[in-house]
Amino acid sequence: MVIEKRIKGLFITHVPLMHIYGAATSLRLYLKNNKDIDATIITPMPLNPLKWWNKEVLKKEKEYFQGKVKNIYRFFLPIDLCYEGHPKNIFIIIFFIKKILFHLFKWQINRLCFQEKYDFIYLNSVCLNSLIINPKKYKYILHVREVLDDCVSKKILSRIRQCKGVIFIDAKTQQSFLDKNLIFENCKILINPVDMTPLKEIQNQEIDNFLELYNLKYYYHDKYKIFSVIGTIIPLKGVDFIIKSFLEAKLDRSILLVVGSEADKKYSQECRKLSQGYQGEERVRFLGEINDINKIYYISDFIVRGEPDFRIGRTILEGLYSGCGVILPVEQNDVYEEFSYFKEKIYRYKPRDINDMVRVLKICNNDVVEKKEYKSNAIEYTKKMNEFICNIVRF
Repeated sequence: MVIEKRIKGLFITHVPLMHIYGAATSLRLYLKNNKDIDATIITPMPLNPLKWWNKEVLKKEKEYFQGKVKNIYRFFLPIDLCYEGHPKNIFIIIFFIKKILFHLFKWQINRLCFQEKYDFIYLNSVCLNSLIINPKKYKYILHVREVLDDCVSKKILSRIRQCKGVIFIDAKTQQSFLDKNLIFENCKILINPVDMTPLKEIQNQEIDNFLELYNLKYYYHDKYKIFSVIGTIIPLKGVDFIIKSFLEAKLDRSILLVVGSEADKKYSQECRKLSQGYQGEERVRFLGEINDINKIYYISDFIVRGEPDFRIGRTILEGLYSGCGVILPVEQNDVYEEFSYFKEKIYRYKPRDINDMVRVLKICNNDVVEKKEYKSNAIEYTKKMNEFICNIVRF
């Protein structure tokens, strides 16, 4: 799609731009494929002064976008913990400090917006709602990737209502808005962009080195079925449920990989304890956070999700687009039309039902894994995103 007049947009992300997880990855992939909008990015300034101007990070950002982004700025940003599964305990103090720093330095963002006169301001998460400061002057577009918390304040709801457009990643995130009477004329469900075609370029030696690093060579080369759960280890992800189900299934020649940061130390330790016994220490492996997550998709046969209900996370999409089977908690038989091409790769179970999960795991373990195909929806996604933005800016 070609937009008649160049549109200027300010894109603000709540997580570091080169972060390996969902929101940052989706924004990077969109902007890398975008040719029609002049984009400027604001990323969060870290609290550690030693990381403020990390040359290696700046170099990576510059190389990644190859001139497709006009400018990248780092400012202190306010984070509202208004979503389901948000960090707790000491992390609340960190977010409180960030909010104070934002108020001290918010003149920087105000000056940037005044000088550049952006056609719209895009917020990459609902937790950035405090940046909806001047809705009469600027058109705000909110990308909702989280389920709103039940006890979200009226002040936050009031700010969100000022947005000109809202993008949801799935029906679950949209429903959390509808439940709070947050209804928008300009809204759209847009499933995240995914590009798994780079997996075609991975060399055998790279995989061998990766397997050796994590002591997985035996399982991979001896044709074990590899099940993987990917993402930050928190209760919402149901990692404990997945481990219990996997051990209960007592599958032959299979292994479960738990990949992600252990931000919730107490919960992570509980999950590790569950893996003890039944030879669990060998059959359940905690690999921590891995920067090159594509190698996990390359070696995995199945990606497992353990949330209390169906929601579309990046690992579902990345799993399907990398040729893996995906095990999902689904109450009903309907899955998004966008997944119809992958229907043979989707395995459903009743959410948080161990017996049903065990049943599905056994089916997967007996299935023959076909040769993988690596696919992308990034170009199509970018077109849909630009059309949505264009409609808001023009009217």
